[in-house]
Amino acid sequence: PPLPGVPVGSAPDAAGCSHARIAWSMPAGADIQKLVVWEVAETALRQVAGLAQRAADTALPGQRLVDLRVAYDALAPTKRRSAFRRLLELPGTAREADVTLPKGSKDIHLFTVTAVTSTGLESPWPAGAVPHEFLQAIAAPRLRQSAAPRVRAVVGSSGSVTLSLYARSKIPVKEFRLYRTRSADAARKSETMGPAFAVLIAAPVVPVAGDADTQPDAITRELAYAATWVGAFAPHWDEWFVRAIAVPVDAVPERAERGQPSLASDTITLSVLPVTPPDLAVLTAATFGAGNDGVAVFSSTSAPMRLGSLGGHKISFTAGALDVPALELQALALGPVVIAGPAPAGISAVNAAIVRGERAGGRSPLAIWFTRAVPTQPVTVVLRLADPLGRLTEQQLVVPGWAPPPPTRPTLSITGVTRIAGRGAIVRLVSNASLAKLPPWELKVTANPSLALPVTATFALASIPVGAVPFERGRTIQAMRTPHPIGPIRRDREYQIFLKLTAPFTAVFVLQDATGASFSVATRV
Repeated sequence: PPLPGVPVGSAPDAAGCSHARIAWSMPAGADIQKLVVWEVAETALRQVAGLAQRAADTALPGQRLVDLRVAYDALAPTKRRSAFRRLLELPGTAREADVTLPKGSKDIHLFTVTAVTSTGLESPWPAGAVPHEFLQAIAAPRLRQSAAPRVRAVVGSSGSVTLSLYARSKIPVKEFRLYRTRSADAARKSETMGPAFAVLIAAPVVPVAGDADTQPDAITRELAYAATWVGAFAPHWDEWFVRAIAVPVDAVPERAERGQPSLASDTITLSVLPVTPPDLAVLTAATFGAGNDGVAVFSSTSAPMRLGSLGGHKISFTAGALDVPALELQALALGPVVIAGPAPAGISAVNAAIVRGERAGGRSPLAIWFTRAVPTQPVTVVLRLADPLGRLTEQQLVVPGWAPPPPTRPTLSITGVTRIAGRGAIVRLVSNASLAKLPPWELKVTANPSLALPVTATFALASIPVGAVPFERGRTIQAMRTPHPIGPIRRDREYQIFLKLTAPFTAVFVLQDATGASFSVATRV
């Protein structure tokens, strides 16, 4: 028949002692003043029963427990009680107790409980058809730890990874736990590598004649356990660090053993490289500077900004005749990657700056800053990124030449006409034309009387005097400007034109400059 399991206590505490919990029940309503917990060690019971002081070294704890039960049942009732020692006295309401097993004890310890009434009468020694059924057996656990597993890795051409795990152990191995990280510092301990990415069911290795790895160990008799994992690792230029631990079964009751996870395996490194060229975002550009001669070109990449086991990524670019040789990404300085703020110092038409920004979301922004000698000429920018295997990604952008904005058409309108009996008329004009423009704006006024020759006068807009009526005597056409700008944005200026003519006549007002630009309005007076 299968051997019985031996209940075990806790793992040793800081003092090296194992703790056990024993429990019992009592009849409801019984007169119980206190309870007595009794204990006998395996060695002591064997002596009382006339057995050898120690069981054979090859005897399993389950077999030893069977021997103790048989020996106890065979004792006379008086000898059964005398073999035990009084261990604890507890209140009558107690139904469980925590028992500390002696430090270093390898014995099986047997416990039973008796009750004492309020009159001092102690209950009979527990007995029945099978006396040992009233005993609770507990032993300090034997902690078993499997050897650190061995991990072998094979990376396939398609990027798939096969991990083979193997470990020897005296206690059956339940599973293997796999850990991975791209941080060399985190890989120093399996506890800092994060949760296991895979848990594999371990299987005993079937012995194969002539293969020592499949045979039990000749000295320790440890058995071999193995598992295999096949899956994908995310492609990356950084190496993966992989470790594994073997986890045995929680307990082997007939051996009174508790399993403990093994130490972590040695760290293995895996290179699962991307199968595509490096990624480089589409280029965008912006101009800057007072003369609009500065050009900033922007992009980004997910390529690592550090050296890997195969080297680093290299970036180069051309902008017209400007040719910048390849630079390693990790050598790029941090700099501005937006047009706001000052550009890097020292850039010119023959000296460009390539800078990188702070990495965010797995990408590093890139910016190229340079100037062009002729801002109005377009320039073709070509940015190239090469990975350590020599695979190249290229992005191209034509930055158009700077085009000056078209001239702003000024406004010119008539806001009112005031007739002065016997003297003429005053026409009020409003315009937002700049007084500082070069070449300057001029206001040409032409009056066409019905019965006389036309009269013309031309005024430089900036030279029209500031003032108000009355106008001077004698001149046929006069102009004045109000002291302050008017209008909702205080940019329009009002002009008053005095025409010393007898109505009716037509007045034409033309705003013109030396380039030939002209804008006109007319009114009938």
